[in-house]
Amino acid sequence: MFREAVDAATRGEQERARELFTRLLRSDQANPACWLWMSTVVDSSKERIFCLQNVLRLEPENSSARLGLILLGAFQPEVSHMLAPPVRRKWIAPEEARPLKTNAVRSSKLGWKRSVLLVLSALFLLSVLLIGFFGNPFKSMGLLEAGQFTVTPRPGTPRPTATMLPTNTSAVITPKATYSGPIPLWMILEATYTPTPLYVDTPHPISEAYRAGLRSYQRGELFNMVKFIEQAARDEPDSPDTYYYLGEAHRFMNEFEVALVAYEQAIQVDENFAPAYLGRARILRIIDPNASTTADLDRAIHLDPNFSEAYLERAAHYLSTNEHEAALLDLKAAGKGLAQSPLLHHYLAEAYLESGQYEQGLEEAQTTNSLDQTFLPGYLLLGKAHLLTGNPSEARRFLEIYTQYEQQNAEAWVYLGRADYELGNRSSQAIKAFDRAIALQDDLFDAYLYRGLTYLRMYDDQLSVNDLFYARNLDRSSFPASLGLGRALFISGRYVEAVAQISASQDLAIDEKQLAEVYYWRAQAQKASGAQLAAAKDWQELLDLPSTGVPQAWKNQAQMWIAALTPTQTNTPTSTATMTRTLTPTATLARPTNTSTPPSRTLTPSPTPATADQRD
Repeated sequence: MFREAVDAATRGEQERARELFTRLLRSDQANPACWLWMSTVVDSSKERIFCLQNVLRLEPENSSARLGLILLGAFQPEVSHMLAPPVRRKWIAPEEARPLKTNAVRSSKLGWKRSVLLVLSALFLLSVLLIGFFGNPFKSMGLLEAGQFTVTPRPGTPRPTATMLPTNTSAVITPKATYSGPIPLWMILEATYTPTPLYVDTPHPISEAYRAGLRSYQRGELFNMVKFIEQAARDEPDSPDTYYYLGEAHRFMNEFEVALVAYEQAIQVDENFAPAYLGRARILRIIDPNASTTADLDRAIHLDPNFSEAYLERAAHYLSTNEHEAALLDLKAAGKGLAQSPLLHHYLAEAYLESGQYEQGLEEAQTTNSLDQTFLPGYLLLGKAHLLTGNPSEARRFLEIYTQYEQQNAEAWVYLGRADYELGNRSSQAIKAFDRAIALQDDLFDAYLYRGLTYLRMYDDQLSVNDLFYARNLDRSSFPASLGLGRALFISGRYVEAVAQISASQDLAIDEKQLAEVYYWRAQAQKASGAQLAAAKDWQELLDLPSTGVPQAWKNQAQMWIAALTPTQTNTPTSTATMTRTLTPTATLARPTNTSTPPSRTLTPSPTPATADQRD
């Protein structure tokens, strides 16, 4: 496999070489040769630095890796690596000093020439190796956009090995600046996703440049693709698909304005060419996220009712406008032609989760991840799905992976904080995650709500009141925010305000479980404020609710407090004592006529008719 990977790298098949080296490193990460070769086929300078640092970690004296890090600016050059000034030599001796050309002289001169030739050849070979090893110098200097295209070396170009250059010194150089980011996902996981076949693949027998452009497109060589497709457009100016693919190349190279012009040229050539409308809709959404693109997408689907990618793009638009049912309809239509597309299942998961169908959403998120484990947004959605289905530990695992690679997504930090909060024993980690989210976006309702609830759990009354007050103001229809604020006021000793706030939450409760929370916490606040009768009423309301909505511990507590309050209420009226005296006269019990009466009737508390009989 190593030899096959090296051959692929020397032929310029970077994707194939990268895949093979990744598999080798996954099985043996202590192989410096694999790391060194991997650095020649990665796309970015950060990844190249990461690979070369691993070489030096395994082989501190590896001069190839050291020199590469110096050229990439990650190491401070030592004196031994500084280039020496050229020495001017007088290669041709004066005429009078030239010796006679004897056979021995000719032999020694020939040997000298061979030595010079070998030295020059070695220097040339070394320069070729360095260029092939460290990539295009113009790209590293920022003259070309990183990631837009790759420079493919010619077949047969030699590549360096782990022991290519002699070692000048055994000292380990301390890096000046090191790459401290996470290991790229493509190095950890299998890229299982197969790209969707080309939708437009019209034969162009006249122009070989068109076919060459599509081959470059499939290999990801976008710069070469642009050159070939531009040639094809000159050869066949009336072919809309050439302009369409020209737009696609510029779109992938992030040259959006140029791409838009190309799509519009395709529409001008053929107004019934459906893919051009899809391309224009995509670009317009990138340039202006609020732009209305439904007309172009409707037109594309009208022209080609089987155009799966157009359905997929329109579903994305519906998801952005919270039209989940419409999105699901389009996604089902797109699934006929894109069943193995990770993006299809990702959008399905998003639609199901937003519409409250959490189990279906989790299933689709898992399908997305199985189709392409390197699709980073899938980890965020998997974390969200596990969180909504009540599995915070699994949610945290996926969200931690996502936030390693994308640290500027405030929503992701909120979900990670929620997972820590729901685990129950990670309050400090939850606070840190919510702090990160609020630092990125300071109007996130969930961030303030759950940070306030976390402070409430930590009995930090003032911080919990602050956060929950802010959350309640952001969404006054939220039951958790309203009740949470009441609870925070209660633990801070502001009992009258707590009772008022909890009572306001009662109107927002939507089921017995939320009503039970209202009665339980209001009873606590009423009791603390001295309103014992009002507290007893709330305890009784709690007991009257269906058992499914009330925790057993709360029921036990309600019964205990009602039992404690009942004697105080029954001893207060004076009529009770009077009735007791009239029910137990000595004369009544001594009458002979009543001796046949069972004692149980005589001792039972009698209502008004029994007293009348006694008078008789």
